[in-house]
Amino acid sequence: MAPAGFKSVEIAQQNGSWNLLDEVEALVIPDDLTQAFSRHEGSMEYFSGLSKSIKKIVVAIAIVAIYSILLIFSILFDQFTSYFQCVLIT
Repeated sequence: MAPAGFKSVEIAQQNGSWNLLDEVEALVIPDDLTQAFSRHEGSMEYFSGLSKSIKKIVVAIAIVAIYSILLIFSILFDQFTSYFQCVLIT
């Protein structure tokens, strides 16, 4: 592997994205998805009847969506913090 590849792995291990899909492989259903199932009658039964590969796809989509939203909020928070520091300092 090239140095850039090793650096990418190191960054992924530091920010948690390296292990992001481990729960998908273990078919751990995120709390948000479990809550969504509880709001829609029959959805958990339907999900339970899906093949293992389709279940993994559904769980992966949920995990990546949650991760993406948290990343966006983190970026926005950093931007607002920087902006307000500049405004308050000047």
